[in-house]
Amino acid sequence: MIGERILLRLSALGKSQSWLARQVGITQPAINGLIRGSSRSSAHLHKIARTLLTSPEYLTGEINDPDENAPPPPPEADFQAVTLEVLFPSQPALEQMFAGLLLASEGMSTDELAHELSVQLPKALALARSARPSHRVYQPAQREEDPEGSRDARSAPSQ
Repeated sequence: MIGERILLRLSALGKSQSWLARQVGITQPAINGLIRGSSRSSAHLHKIARTLLTSPEYLTGEINDPDENAPPPPPEADFQAVTLEVLFPSQPALEQMFAGLLLASEGMSTDELAHELSVQLPKALALARSARPSHRVYQPAQREEDPEGSRDARSAPSQ
């Protein structure tokens, strides 16, 4: 009974056993065991039911309406999570990009600077990545290396 009900809810939600396992924090084989019937109970039944937007009573066959005693659906997210592979430009290219942004932002208030950076940063990253030279090239000052060859990451470039 539990297995059939889990499959029905997964199908209704358009989700997979792997998705359910990740949401509940157990393995996909544990979910599969519940579905096949090789495992008759789970300490995670309440969390499984909540994740499937139903009740434990529905999953165990005590009631037939999946919406009865079901938790309310989670609120819509204010954002959409997207995972992208990002290739950053080299450190010298990033340094040149940031120097250009700072030069262009001289005299701005904090609010103006925040707005300008939010607009310009994506453009600057695209330019730095494509390695197109800008009209005003920033040349960083040569840095002295310490005897061990390591640098303090917090030190600012010398001018």
